[in-house]
Amino acid sequence: MVEKLSRRRSLVWIAGLLIIAAAAFARFETIRTRPLWSDEEITVRVATHARSLAAVWRVAQLDKSEHPPLHYALVYLTIDPGDPLLTSRLPAAVAGVASIAFLMLAAQRIFGVREALVAGALVCLLPYHIDYSQEARAYAVLVCLVVAQLWLFTLLLERPLLSERARPWAAALFVVTGALATYAHHTSLFFELSLGLALAASLTRETWLHGWTILRAPPQRARLALLACLAAVALLYLPQAGNTLAFLGGREDFTPEWTLRPSLRFWGDLVARWAGTGQGILQLVIAGCFAIGVGAAVLQRGRVLVIWLLMPVAVMSLLPFSKFFDLRFLMVSLPAFVLILARGIVVASDAAARAVGHMQLGERRRALVANGAIATLCGAVVLGHAIVYPTFRTLSQKCSQFYRAPALMEMHRGFCREYIILNSIHDEHAYLLRRVRH
Repeated sequence: MVEKLSRRRSLVWIAGLLIIAAAAFARFETIRTRPLWSDEEITVRVATHARSLAAVWRVAQLDKSEHPPLHYALVYLTIDPGDPLLTSRLPAAVAGVASIAFLMLAAQRIFGVREALVAGALVCLLPYHIDYSQEARAYAVLVCLVVAQLWLFTLLLERPLLSERARPWAAALFVVTGALATYAHHTSLFFELSLGLALAASLTRETWLHGWTILRAPPQRARLALLACLAAVALLYLPQAGNTLAFLGGREDFTPEWTLRPSLRFWGDLVARWAGTGQGILQLVIAGCFAIGVGAAVLQRGRVLVIWLLMPVAVMSLLPFSKFFDLRFLMVSLPAFVLILARGIVVASDAAARAVGHMQLGERRRALVANGAIATLCGAVVLGHAIVYPTFRTLSQKCSQFYRAPALMEMHRGFCREYIILNSIHDEHAYLLRRVRH
């Protein structure tokens, strides 16, 4: 029995390492293929204009406080003017690979091994995630930091997992990753608020966080300690608060026509890009699994994931702020989407195995049916990613450059329109172009 468990653990580790290796290959292979687009040029300008690391804070104001200084500081440390394509994108690429490792660790702690492997596989060759892991902007770093903080959150909630000596170090890392996230992008606040709301609610309702732990509900002391850690994150964020307020303070940016509008089409577009299915039957199947995952999270475990997913969508749909117009401003919630989807695939597969229970299958065969269904659903998505990856490799420009080159949206059978760019913003852009021409 011990030998069998050891063999299974070894297979899980091998599968996880293969996923990370494939993710690293996909993110570094074409990192030099496409030239910098206009937003990346701002990053390079900030990094090269700063004469010291301390000066990055001041020079970062060149982008009107749209991005906090952390990513600019990372690029300042890595950039080589002789090879800006690689060196300016290096922090994002490393963060993109690391985020998958942290995502699998967090998924294993929240749900289990199957969900961990499914989550890693779903993101490994995901065109959307690869694209932003090859962009000299802060989004990949943001995702990496919040997922790392999530993993630490799950460790700190269950006291027996950490020794008394290790807990203070884990708590310190939790505070540091949270503070760094707030200095990576303003939308990190949505994640910090989600954790805070879930913890505060759990103090009065014992079942709220059930599912974060494997053995029992988290002790009151652990939840209070985590709330104190989040308060420390808030204190460390205060010097950055002025930049956030400056970012939100531009009146010229309040144009309701350019804000996100959650609708059935919006959620369909989100599945097409964040699951990488494109439009079609597979999109509908995966959307169904995602809906099952949401239900499982609400009824069983992981309610905080639903809060994390919905909070930025709700806020951005209510604020008439034109800079909240594309999915990249919801990037902070991408891990929540993947975790919920992974859970939905596993739950749906387990339900399928139970549905064939009338065939009097043994427990072992029923498990084989469930795992086979998981492999089929997950494999179909990963196969889809592998099929479109050659198209991604042939792109001559970043899809985000469609602002200056609208023809990009139609090239390669509309790849950018189907897998990267939110259709609503493309429609608005096309509408404005028509108005200008007439």
